[in-house]
Amino acid sequence: MVQSSEVSGRLLLDNSVYYSAKTILHDGSTDGRGIFNLASFLEALVLAEEVYVAPTTDWSPDFSDAPLFGPQGPCRQFSLSSYEDDELGALFKSAISECIDDLADDRMPGVLPRIDADMSLTQRALLDWHNQVAKDPRGFIKTYSGRVPLGDPGANAVINSIPSEERMTPELSLANFLLRSNVALLLPAVYQPHSNRIHFVAEKIERIRRKHTLAITLLRQAEETVSTEIGEVLKHAGRRDTFTSQIPLILAVALSGATNRADLVPRALELRSSRVARRYRKWVGAKVQALIGTDLAASRQANFELEDARRVLIDELTKLYGRRPLSSLAKVAQAIRPEYFKAPVGAARDAAMNLDKGWRYWNASRRVAIFVNIARDGALANLNGQIKKVFGRELSNDDIADLNRMRNNLATITAPI
Repeated sequence: MVQSSEVSGRLLLDNSVYYSAKTILHDGSTDGRGIFNLASFLEALVLAEEVYVAPTTDWSPDFSDAPLFGPQGPCRQFSLSSYEDDELGALFKSAISECIDDLADDRMPGVLPRIDADMSLTQRALLDWHNQVAKDPRGFIKTYSGRVPLGDPGANAVINSIPSEERMTPELSLANFLLRSNVALLLPAVYQPHSNRIHFVAEKIERIRRKHTLAITLLRQAEETVSTEIGEVLKHAGRRDTFTSQIPLILAVALSGATNRADLVPRALELRSSRVARRYRKWVGAKVQALIGTDLAASRQANFELEDARRVLIDELTKLYGRRPLSSLAKVAQAIRPEYFKAPVGAARDAAMNLDKGWRYWNASRRVAIFVNIARDGALANLNGQIKKVFGRELSNDDIADLNRMRNNLATITAPI
């Protein structure tokens, strides 16, 4: 089911995604979690119409975050200033109730951060917060904005510099972790979690059956297909691919054209402003509007177009890696499933259907061209080599395993189309 928050094309990043990406770009330290966050940030820059970070008051973007957060930049900090007190109260109370439910859920301990916290004391802290919200919902924004020291090393470098008036016990750290995650899931934007939240958020989204934005859906399809195809190509060449999950395509193409870390964000912004990226974001926005609207015919047509795009993307990528011979447009158009088609019976009908499929294939191929163009980059088969070229060191096997697990979890929160 498409969420109404997708109408605006908003994507909400955990603050720690941005902290981590900013740190890795500044000092070049690399591990699996840092690369995951950097990939998430670059994907947001390219595919989301608007990129938001959390509405915290203890940290806000400053001059060092320009031009990304400048007047012409794609990034903003989400604001709660337009919320009435009763709306704020409802938001925070709902989030706290979700936090308490999470503590009682038998599936959650395995995906929560490894922290020596007393669950009963954590629950008590959450109940105290519920009472605070009832008395002063706007004042609770300060509590919500408190430090959450459960990030990766890159994010913690920024988090630890944020002033805090309250001693952060393990129980408060866990309560803050849950609160920030659940508020993010309730805000009118699609949520992209930090590396240390991805396992928890994936489990929770699976439970509440809330899915990811369509803008990211085709990217995940492309990554899965590219990973499969590259694996086959390398296998036939007697080599092994160390990245067994979805290859982060946008990170890969940014790395392939970069000579140093400072090139990565400009490369992503260049891709964002390209004609194929603008066309893709505009098309996705129109399809989301149709899918959540009341016009059943428009919704049905949107589903057909999305299915066409998925099938054509798979077809183009498998051709790209040589597992299917190139063929004529009429033959390639068979990748599109024929839907109900009103035309005369006989040869005229067959010709009309072939013409229609060819036209649909051409349209769909233009819409997914951004992913096919990215996948043409030969560096995809040697992502770790590209990381070494830009950052000075490769990821270790443990880092790669970590990254694979997180990317697999990220794929589970993508809506099937």
